Amino acid sequence: MLVVAIILVVVAIALPSLTPSTRAANEAAAIGYMESWSTAQETYFNRHGHYASSDTELIKEDLIPEEPAPSAYAFRLDNPPGSTDRWWGSGNPADPNVTGDLYFFISSDGVLRYSLDGPAGLSSPPISLARKLTMVEDEN
Repeated sequence: MLVVAIILVVVAIALPSLTPSTRAANEAAAIGYMESWSTAQETYFNRHGHYASSDTELIKEDLIPEEPAPSAYAFRLDNPPGSTDRWWGSGNPADPNVTGDLYFFISSDGVLRYSLDGPAGLSSPPISLARKLTMVEDEN
């Protein structure tokens, strides 16, 4: 009984410190995954004459890997099927403030944008290299 109590105390102390690093890792994975869409979309366009309307299409063509931690973020390419002039997509935490704090948006300009208070869009600020580096440091 004493051993179980000690284990529970250790878990209670360790668990809160794991949560921020887990969120940072999920966010870093989401950034990497969404940034891979830019090159993949251009390759897809060269093959088919239009942009993919879902990340599943890009995965089927082996242009991007499977979604990272699919239960942590929900990813979506939102452009209509057959789009020839632009594309855009989003990545939103599956459970805000638990699986991630940041909402992401990327478009055919290749700029990844973020928001802390809900879905990001074209008017959201771009995520900076400094922010990415901070997130990677938080993982370690």
